[in-house]
Amino acid sequence: MNNISNTKQDLSKENSRSRILESALQIFSTKGFEGASVSDIVQAAGVTKPTLYYFFTNKEGLYKAVWKENFDDFLKNLKVASDYKPKQEKYYEDVYPVLCGVVKVFFDFAKTNQVFFFHTLSVFSSPDTVACADVGIDYYQQLYTILHSMFLNMGKAHGGIKGRDFQLTVSFIGMINSYITCWKLKGDGLTKKTIDSMVRQFMHGIFN
Repeated sequence: MNNISNTKQDLSKENSRSRILESALQIFSTKGFEGASVSDIVQAAGVTKPTLYYFFTNKEGLYKAVWKENFDDFLKNLKVASDYKPKQEKYYEDVYPVLCGVVKVFFDFAKTNQVFFFHTLSVFSSPDTVACADVGIDYYQQLYTILHSMFLNMGKAHGGIKGRDFQLTVSFIGMINSYITCWKLKGDGLTKKTIDSMVRQFMHGIFN
């Protein structure tokens, strides 16, 4: 009987934590870090302040948890997709599928975590606190490192890429984000056809 009771309590705690994180994301995204209050978040989540502070030390700790909750799996998927295995002198046979896989991870992430994805972009364009920007910068540094490593490895196999790893990493991230932003504004689908077109356009700039 005690085991059943403990299981129910654990599920209830996890449910409360999930509701807090979901509500916090919505409010941070609409009001910004400074504008969001703990009172707003607990009201939206349907919990009390002591419950929130049971899971998170303060508002900044909650904000960090929102990023971790939404970004960690994305980074894991990105690391898998960007694992490059060279096939000498066959650009489209080794570079093309890896780049397509990376773009798909971004597109899937944007579609399933739309509110969070566009919040990440807003953090860098207009952060309302240094702490808020620092959290985002830390995660984007991890993202940059993963993709930079991919282009470094590609450069070892293909001379046309070697020495341009920084420029390619930054431009590739920017291109992906621009496509996703246009999808948001115009409602165009982030489809396999879009991925193919974008990657071929990007590769044309690399190898020509």
